[in-house]
Formats: sequence, C-alpha cells, structure tokens
Amino acid sequence: MGLEEFRIIFGNPHKTYYSGETVTGNVFLVLNSPKKIRGIRVRIKGEAHTSWTVRINQHLTRYLGHEEYFSTRYYIAGSESGELELSAGNHEFTFEYALPKDLPSSFESDVGHVRYSIKSTIDRPWKYDHETKDVFKVRFNYDLNTDPRAKQSVTVEESKSFGLFFASPPLTVNFSLPVIGYVPGQSIPIKVNIENESGIPVNSVRITLNKYVTYRQEKSGPDFKTVKTKITEVVNQLEDKDTVSYEQMLKIPPLQNSNLINCGIIDITYILKLKAFVNKLSSADLKMATPILIGTVPLHN
Repeated sequence: MGLEEFRIIFGNPHKTYYSGETVTGNVFLVLNSPKKIRGIRVRIKGEAHTSWTVRINQHLTRYLGHEEYFSTRYYIAGSESGELELSAGNHEFTFEYALPKDLPSSFESDVGHVRYSIKSTIDRPWKYDHETKDVFKVRFNYDLNTDPRAKQSVTVEESKSFGLFFASPPLTVNFSLPVIGYVPGQSIPIKVNIENESGIPVNSVRITLNKYVTYRQEKSGPDFKTVKTKITEVVNQLEDKDTVSYEQMLKIPPLQNSNLINCGIIDITYILKLKAFVNKLSSADLKMATPILIGTVPLHN
C-alpha cells in the first residue's frame, strides 16, 4: 500500500486521564504514494478481564471473567460506504472521546486487568485493512473525604496467657491508628502498646502492609482467586520490659487505589498487620490486623 508509518498520538503525552475527562489525539500516517481508501476509523473501549486455572482431580479448570465499560467506533475520515483519496506524504486525523464518569482505574497483572485502548483502522475496499493500536491509563479520583470510613480511628488488641496447668497473667498487645484513610507519600502513625504480666518476654514487633487482589469470574461470584503481595514492613527489637509503648511511622509507597472502585471482578484490599514475637514460643506469637484505605486525595485534617 505504500504505508510507511501509522500510529496514534495522544494529546496527553503521559497517556493518563481521570474518568470523566476527554481523551484527545491524532492518528498519524505517512504514505509514499497516493492511495484510495474508504476511510479511517477508531474504536475506543474500556474493559476488565480475569483468567486463571485450578487443578481439580488431575484436570485443569479455567476460570474467565469479563466486564465492558464502554465501546465506541466511528470514522474520523471518510465513511464505510465512501471513497477517499489520500495524497503521498504525512496525514493527521483528530479524534476525541469523553470518558464516562466513575470508571475503575487501570490495572495490570498476570491474572487480570482493567484496560483502556484505542485502535485505528485504515478501511480499504477489497484488501486487508491496516490497523494500529495503543493503550491509555485511566485513574479514578478517590477522594478520601467523601468516604466516611476513611475518617474512622481503629484500635486492635489481642491478649494471651501461658502455662499448661496454671495460666500465667496475660500478655496484652494493641495498636491504634488515628484514621484508616491515607494516600501514597503519607506516613501512617501507628501507636503500639504492650502490657506484659506473663513473665515471658516479647523479643520484637513486626508491622507489615500487605496488598490482596481478588479476581472473580463474575461480580460477587463464588469462584475467585486471591493474590497476596507484601508492600512494606518494619521490625522493632524490644527490651525485656513489662510495659512498652511507642509510635511507629510507616511510609506508604506509590500504590493503586483501594477497592478498584466500580470494577465487579477485581478487588484490591490493603491490610496492616502486627505480629509480636514471643520468646522461644512461636506458637504463642500474637497476631492482629486491620484494613486501611488508599486513595488519591488525602483527608483534610
């Protein structure tokens, strides 16, 4: 055909948009000779997909999930029944599309994705069409101030006694957060308190932030797969004291929003866990956890 170059150029060089914004750009092509075509069209769509396999009784069972958020197709030059002659040289054709509001944020993994793409096609009569495709990212603006849960404080406590025949006085550990909503770059102030009357020392305390991604075949369906990832952790070595109180700051690295809002087949949860290691008694370690919310707009206070 004499097509030397065919690509999509986004108006936003970072190719990142918030839901509700308008995606703009150009389809750029270079011809080395004049050519007749029907037209040039674009298809813009957003969708989510999940896929995983499970071995059951020596047989592999595959689970698939799919959601479509929007799909639009239109001609930016010519038409399906028309005829258009393009001269040799460079050509640019503009496209734009207003994204629906409340789209889930883009997400990519080996098990599933939320993906937004644009494909441009040179429609040629009686010949194979030429196509080019690119993806762009969408971010949901999760304002923590609009979620009442984000402002809630939380305290989690566990207590345990030791001894086979006579129970020792209790070992009690708790931690508290002023709120459960944060954004990347902030630090979580975690207050840790240990009241140890058991006589068995606590060697150290480990605090871990984990991400859990749950993939489903369908919204709220019974079949799912959960993948856990450790995000960050901090360990404090403790002196042998009956009472220990301290505040630990845990900085949040760049992370995807919680919940993957408005996606029914992929969900993201963040869990903050504390584990108190009891001297020489691994089975006696105290464990506790609380969910936290990760957004894009921090709480005002």
